[in-house]
Amino acid sequence: MIVKMKRLRLLAIRDQKDELLRELMLLGCVEVSELPVAPEDETMARLTAADSSELLRSRANQTTLTHAVKLLDRYAPAKSKLFQPPPDTTLSELLDDSKLKEDLEIAENIISLDERIRRISADESRERLFIESLSPWRELDMPLECKGTETAAAVLGAVPAATDTAALSAAANSVTDMAQIFTVSEDKEQKYLLLVCRKEEKDDVLASLRPLNFSTASVGDNCSGTAKENIAAAGERLDRLAEEKKSIEDQIAAQAGCRDELKLRIDTFSTVIARAEASSRVLCTDKTFVCEGWVPAEDEAKVAETLSKFDCAWETEDPDPEKAEEVPIKLKNNAATRPYKFVTEMYSLPSYLGIDPNPWLFPTFCLFFGIMFADLGYGILLLIGGLFIKYKLKSKGAIGDMGSMAIGVGISCMIFGFLTGTFFGNIIPEASKFFTGKEAQVFCLLDPLKEPMTVLIICLGIGIVHLLLGVAISGYMQIRDGHPIDALWDSGSIFLLFIGIALFVLVKTPIVLIIAVIAIIWAQGRGAKSIGGKIGSGLYGLYSVVTGWFGDILSYSRLMALMLAGSVVAQVFNSLGAMTGNIVTFVIIFLIGHVLNIFLNIIGTFVHTCRLEYLEFFGKWYREGGRKFEPLAVNTKYYNIAK
Repeated sequence: MIVKMKRLRLLAIRDQKDELLRELMLLGCVEVSELPVAPEDETMARLTAADSSELLRSRANQTTLTHAVKLLDRYAPAKSKLFQPPPDTTLSELLDDSKLKEDLEIAENIISLDERIRRISADESRERLFIESLSPWRELDMPLECKGTETAAAVLGAVPAATDTAALSAAANSVTDMAQIFTVSEDKEQKYLLLVCRKEEKDDVLASLRPLNFSTASVGDNCSGTAKENIAAAGERLDRLAEEKKSIEDQIAAQAGCRDELKLRIDTFSTVIARAEASSRVLCTDKTFVCEGWVPAEDEAKVAETLSKFDCAWETEDPDPEKAEEVPIKLKNNAATRPYKFVTEMYSLPSYLGIDPNPWLFPTFCLFFGIMFADLGYGILLLIGGLFIKYKLKSKGAIGDMGSMAIGVGISCMIFGFLTGTFFGNIIPEASKFFTGKEAQVFCLLDPLKEPMTVLIICLGIGIVHLLLGVAISGYMQIRDGHPIDALWDSGSIFLLFIGIALFVLVKTPIVLIIAVIAIIWAQGRGAKSIGGKIGSGLYGLYSVVTGWFGDILSYSRLMALMLAGSVVAQVFNSLGAMTGNIVTFVIIFLIGHVLNIFLNIIGTFVHTCRLEYLEFFGKWYREGGRKFEPLAVNTKYYNIAK
């Protein structure tokens, strides 16, 4: 059900603001909202927003702690058990801020060490590039700073690997016979050369070599000694950098024992940030502050008891029905229906004046999922997976809801799998024939492969009931809102139509059907002013109703289609495995095939079940558009609060 909300207005002493917000956070049932200030309201305009520097500072500190934890995970990965649930902590430990400063210093030290590592990594990259640039000249037994003698010039250069060195020598000798080219080294791309010639002929020789793609190489600038000596020195520098880097990495890894404490403080800052965000929404004077918010009506007494501890004035009032879109939505469900709020939130929360869809989603979602995914073996796996998520991992939030949902749909799949005689497809008959040569018989109330038309009729019948349920809910909402006549025409005429169709099919009586058609024409055209308009609008409305309902009902044929698809694919993999005649390949094909079939069918079944709920069912009655109720509360990421 949609919980009744009340608007809360609060005026309190400014010095008590932080403590008051802390107590409200521990209650976890008050949403602090932005206070609307009209431009013409001079009194409210004089109020000032609370200082938001604490919020910015807390977010920055939480970011620092989070970054430090990620660095610890990188340099000292934690050894944890597979699927280990989050650890527990007490509320007092979570809210203890006495160690925040110390933990922040640890985090900042870890980050500074990582920055040193990144600087060292940059230095290592430069040294490796330096070595790479000198490698082609490793065998050159000449100091890199040497550019020649008093009369001779020595020029280092390179040409493409395909260039003929004899052609280079010929080009140089065409200028002077006092030039010589030596090959220092070569690779797949280039040849590395040393040109020696007289200084006064250097420019002319280089000009003769340019047509052959000779380019000078600036190697070893600011270096002294041979390339081999410089490479050796760079290697020694790399070794020293690696040792320094390893030492710093060890220093970070030595802080791994602080990982859990830092994670706890990240959650501590989550509570600080929540209070600071709420504080940023209040308006203040020098001595007081004022705020507005929302509180569930059922929690009003708890809020009153908490506020009685402070010097404050407060009031609550029912929301304005004309401004229902402002009211936050909180859904109150039992253990069976609660998981389906995940499905509802994927679509849209209901309007405050609407109806909670979760009680209706619970039976129909399980029913549709079970029909489409009908397999006893698959259902058992879904049930086990849901129990594991719910009770072993102790997951909360959306993951926990999905675990609870898997339990429900798993049971539904088991039921329909039993009724259709499917256990991992037809593995029981196939395995029996594979090992004994005789095909075992399995109980089957309805075989979808042999009786597809029967299955189709049942699915369409379920669809009609599902759609009429939506019409009934719509009629109830109209009566609840004080429009019984509209409910009679809009919903009553649809029910009359189906009653007329049933009587016409069973006893060949068209009277009720004719009355229903006339009622629909009147219902669809009653808003028009003229008689012609009523008739025209009514006939068009009748056409829309008939074609719309026909399409909606046919949509439920997907129940049969996905049931057949999953069953056929499972049987194909079983047959392929049995055809090999080898137990090993039989098991391998069985495992691979059914894993693929399960995952593909889970996706397809979930999507098509949601489609039937969202488009066909919700389209008949649902009023969406609500926003989620987000109270000031303790929310954690790494720890569960032990109650």
